[in-house]
Amino acid sequence: MKRVLKARGVLVLGWLLGSVAVSFLAFLISPFLIPLLAGVFVFLYVYFVLAPNNCFFTFVKEGTAKVVVRGDKFLKCLIQWEGRKFDENWNVVEGRERHLFGGLRFYGIWPLDDIYVHKFRWAGVKEDGSVQAKEEWQDFVLLKDDVYLLTLEDVEDANKLPLSLQIFVTARVANPYKALFNVQRWLETVLNRLQPAIRQAISRFTYEALVAEKTKFDEQLWQQVSELGLIGPEGEFLTRYGIEVRKIELRQVEPPQEWRETTLKTYRAKQEAEATLVKLEAKVKEIEETLKAYQVAGDMGLLVKISEEAKGKDVPTLVLLEKLLPQKEKQE
Repeated sequence: MKRVLKARGVLVLGWLLGSVAVSFLAFLISPFLIPLLAGVFVFLYVYFVLAPNNCFFTFVKEGTAKVVVRGDKFLKCLIQWEGRKFDENWNVVEGRERHLFGGLRFYGIWPLDDIYVHKFRWAGVKEDGSVQAKEEWQDFVLLKDDVYLLTLEDVEDANKLPLSLQIFVTARVANPYKALFNVQRWLETVLNRLQPAIRQAISRFTYEALVAEKTKFDEQLWQQVSELGLIGPEGEFLTRYGIEVRKIELRQVEPPQEWRETTLKTYRAKQEAEATLVKLEAKVKEIEETLKAYQVAGDMGLLVKISEEAKGKDVPTLVLLEKLLPQKEKQE
């Protein structure tokens, strides 16, 4: 922080010296050029040097807000979002603010006044589906909806099967003052407060039901969180932390690795058994059809046919006898 203050102090000193130098040169050329050249120099210096470094001026990007502090005490908020403004309590409401230079704002006399900088930590999902954790110092507050990832481990379902979950939480900052100063880390607090409700909701579903009925689970989870008084217009998240939670979705649910391996083995064994049964039934049917040609041959013909059909094949002779002899008795 000291390095930042020192750097901005150098910028201010450079601004002053530059203004004096430009004014002196303009005076040597023509006294009438002093106001024009000085004005152009000042604007360019503000736009390309001071504002990007939050020195006297700042840029407020669309859909964001910046907080101004005086001596580390909250002073005001600056907003840039079409169709939105702040009310007297710094809630984002519908309305319009007009600014000549758009997001370029004069916020106060530095270093008495300054832009508040905070560390923000969150997790997101990349395009390839992998989870990416981020942490950075930010001099702004995002007001638009954003999707945050909550990862939970060892969450037991209705059968006490421990599951790994990925939950999408769509939320936005509705009051920057509350989000930054009424709670230490608003996102971490909101996600931690949601965890007990998620674990309780999961315990009512089996893993198979969660996979097949994600939408139903999302609806029940939302209802449960609402009943706890956490979300909604009168919910604690909004009234106390200034955070509006818009949606909670189950993105992914995974059982333990050993459970998946056991299930896969059982599935494969079942598939192999079914395939063997189908093969056996097909062979028996083939023998039954061929047997009709030997009906006139008597018992000896039947036994010869059984021997021929069983020779070199994996169909047990006893199975053939059990299947064919009753037919012979029926013929008699």
